[in-house]
Amino acid sequence: MRPRVHISVILATLVALAAAWLVWWQSIASTMKEQLTAWTVEAKALGWTIGTGEVAIDGFPFLLRMRLAAPAVGDGAGRLWRGPPLSVTLRPWAPERASLTMPGQHLLSAGGEPLVLQMGTAKVDLVLGGHGLEALAADFGDLTAGGAHLGRAELSLNRLAFAPVTFSTPSLSLSLTLRDLLPAAEPPPPMGRRLVVAAVKARLLGWLPAAPPKVSVEAWRRDGGTVEVDGLTVEWPPLRLSGKGTLALDRDLQPLWAGSCSIRGLGEAIDALTGQGLVRAKDGALAKLVLGLLSRPAADGVAELTAPVSVEDRMLHIGPAALFKLPELTWPW
Repeated sequence: MRPRVHISVILATLVALAAAWLVWWQSIASTMKEQLTAWTVEAKALGWTIGTGEVAIDGFPFLLRMRLAAPAVGDGAGRLWRGPPLSVTLRPWAPERASLTMPGQHLLSAGGEPLVLQMGTAKVDLVLGGHGLEALAADFGDLTAGGAHLGRAELSLNRLAFAPVTFSTPSLSLSLTLRDLLPAAEPPPPMGRRLVVAAVKARLLGWLPAAPPKVSVEAWRRDGGTVEVDGLTVEWPPLRLSGKGTLALDRDLQPLWAGSCSIRGLGEAIDALTGQGLVRAKDGALAKLVLGLLSRPAADGVAELTAPVSVEDRMLHIGPAALFKLPELTWPW
């Protein structure tokens, strides 16, 4: 009889553990719904419009998966995002880590003509802590919008500080890579038909205070904030570029850049820019002459220019040559 007693005790223990796990899982699921409701109420009180559609939670026993049938976020200024069904997944024993998936059609609007963005794959991994968002890793694939197609986009953000820091201290690191971009046919792209890769690794120095975006960015700029670009790579035939430098903003919130780059295919790139009317013919000819004299053969024999690159008053300078004026940066506020 003793073995039966032991088996019954084990079974009773397992049933009790399963019941406790179910109660715990349901309590976390209930908390997730309550937090979503609280955030929605708080956002609406600040003038935002929030849509979720039907909300459902499943995934028992080892996952918590919240599904929003029709997510949407808008503000009083006419800016709007409306997305496909959104899934938020986490594990009960690690609620600080969450994964979002949202492939499908996204609508973005800033008050004018809306942009429809189609994503074949869309995943965002979040790490949350006592100070809010601590890290983010996003991976998007097979993107189509406005006649353009992007094979893949990868983004990662990591907070390096959780309290205000001086202008010389990094508070955020960033990595962004775009692959296989086919720009829209109109307007014609300035270079070739395909951008093979564009990648940047950077650190934000200084502190972005919690405030409306324009106020936050202006305060960061005023306090001496900069972005240290530790690595920049662009391969857009005929152009190949790699470099690093420092990015800042002037009083009009236009970019200031000082750095150095190694460039291949610059002559052909200048010809392409001249053909698009972005560089005047005489300026392009002079730039090709001067920069061609400064170029040197690399180890593989291909001509390569290593020179300082700067942007001031929106004018792009490579070495001693002023190429063209960049279009004005329009901020989304």
